Amino acid sequence: MAKYENTLIGEFEKVVKRLENDIGNSGISMKLVDESNHTIGATKIAVRVYDKYFIAD
Repeated sequence: MAKYENTLIGEFEKVVKRLENDIGNSGISMKLVDESNHTIGATKIAVRVYDKYFIAD
């Protein structure tokens, strides 16, 4: 399982939307299987879970 974590600066909604669009348009067969958004004080957190499919010969 691959995992990617990062801290970004920008407008939360714009950053999340850009990431979702870039991942969806990456050409890699991935499917969004779960998502959640949390706010703790002034901190916003977005969690996305994707499945990536492989076909091996």
